[in-house]
Amino acid sequence: MAKYCASINLRNAARAVTRHYDRGLRTAGVTAVQLPLLAAISYGANASIAALAAALDLERSTISRDLEVLVRRGYVKRAAGGDKRATALELTPKGHAVLSKAFEAWNLAHDAVVSAFGEAELQSLLTRMRRLGRLVSAAAPAPARAKRK
Repeated sequence: MAKYCASINLRNAARAVTRHYDRGLRTAGVTAVQLPLLAAISYGANASIAALAAALDLERSTISRDLEVLVRRGYVKRAAGGDKRATALELTPKGHAVLSKAFEAWNLAHDAVVSAFGEAELQSLLTRMRRLGRLVSAAAPAPARAKRK
């Protein structure tokens, strides 16, 4: 099954790539999951958790968990948003410094991936993976499991 299952193979590759980027980002003090959060907060004025979840295609619970770490470390602060139901997020000066350092570390890790895999082959793979994601998302849902008696 492992040889043919898209789920197993994509998850294994994703874990290996994430570990690679995590090793590279360790010097900056963030993970491969936290870096896109910092970047999205930096680029999106007063981003909310809901906006981040939509932009990054992540579960709100995942964002909340990682966001707590970034707040505790002093990289992100919460502010009152225009909508009282939503909390606005912004980077602190420390968060901007960490983001800058993390981008440098990310570039080194990314260059190693490109060097090992090849630029054209990596871009082709990324294009095909995005297409696969769209096609699978658009496909009919899996049949419901039968209820046990």
